[in-house]
Amino acid sequence: MKQNQKQLSSNQITLSNYRQKLIQHAYLLQQYKNALKNFNYKILFELKNQIEQSNSFIYDYNHIKNIQKQIKQRKLKRLRIRRQKEKNISISN
Repeated sequence: MKQNQKQLSSNQITLSNYRQKLIQHAYLLQQYKNALKNFNYKILFELKNQIEQSNSFIYDYNHIKNIQKQIKQRKLKRLRIRRQKEKNISISN
């Protein structure tokens, strides 16, 4: 766990933070949809700018690669733990 924290640099993001950014982005899109229905152009303009900023963050190539790496590491860790448990069960029997 400490190694993972050391590996995270300032431009990298954790899975939970990225997930939170996705939720915020979805909320912005919903607000934009509602503003479109109400023809509220001032809010539309503000939301458009926020959505563009959010897009540039969410779809940043480095963030995506980092998230993919973290997911792969988690899967490998789960697999390693499962194998270790199976090995311990077979040894005890």
